[in-house]
Amino acid sequence: MSTFPHLFAPGRIGRLAVRNRIVMAPMEKNLALPTGAVTQRYIDYCEARAAGGAGLIMLESMYVHPAGMGHRHQLGLHDDELVTGYRRLVEVCHRHGALVGAEIYFAGRETSSPVTMTQPVAPSAVPCTAVAGGEMPRVLTIPEIHDLVEAFATAAARAVASEFDVIEIHGAHGYLIGQFLSSFSNRRDDEYGGDFERRLPVSI
Repeated sequence: MSTFPHLFAPGRIGRLAVRNRIVMAPMEKNLALPTGAVTQRYIDYCEARAAGGAGLIMLESMYVHPAGMGHRHQLGLHDDELVTGYRRLVEVCHRHGALVGAEIYFAGRETSSPVTMTQPVAPSAVPCTAVAGGEMPRVLTIPEIHDLVEAFATAAARAVASEFDVIEIHGAHGYLIGQFLSSFSNRRDDEYGGDFERRLPVSI
């Protein structure tokens, strides 16, 4: 493809070598179990993309705590029991020469209690009208914020244990990290709100 001379050329992400510049974006597929576990159908889906030539396969937004699940049948990284399934997925994709990445996140106000079985939580009591019903979230306490920072860290450790090649922290699309960064959704007046500098620490 002379129009794109570098598309199939090897590339690097830091110290990581990738066989080409083709990346499968982290699209949510609704193929996970309700527990957040990967299924054989999900593994088969990723294997087909690896065999098809993708250099890097990013899975999808993977919740770090059940209260941050965005929808049912979404992958999670909140439980050690999930690691075995991810190792199988990664091994299959590696067999075809593709790398695999995990994207960790927490939905915050962009979910609903029918999904999480609990009231959504967020930096401030500002509902998300993009979600059906626009449910009012409960304001996170400072100890809960600390617990969620730890949940991101332990989810990342599980991703390492699962032998993922890449870990992405999802701070876009208005999810929890973005909610803390935004003055629209973060109206706190404590150490995690107010001016821009105080809204930054929760971005890990």
